[in-house]
Amino acid sequence: MVRRRLICGINEPPVVVSVMWSDALFKAFHHQALKHILPFPAKYDKESWWISRLQVIYSVELIFRGQTLYYLPTAVYNRQHRAYPQGHEMFSARVPVIIEDNQNKAPTAYQNGTLFSPAKR
Repeated sequence: MVRRRLICGINEPPVVVSVMWSDALFKAFHHQALKHILPFPAKYDKESWWISRLQVIYSVELIFRGQTLYYLPTAVYNRQHRAYPQGHEMFSARVPVIIEDNQNKAPTAYQNGTLFSPAKR
């Protein structure tokens, strides 16, 4: 906010901010990004539906690095919530696999780059 005010002279709060983590209930992707992000992987759906969301979050961040935008005035409400597999305990086991999958899909010149090392920890 301060930097925006000093550099741009803008005092109003932004309506769009850069984020990494966002809710899967409402997503929109640029048409040219779709081939890098979708389809949502379904191989872990019996353990947790959240893992496919995690795959998308990590894919977007690793591929598009800081280009995920969140439109603040958006509000989403799920009026008919139902039970589904939500296993948090599987996240730590799946994250390295998700990152390795993205690493293997990256162009060969970037596969051993430093981008993937800190994310695996």
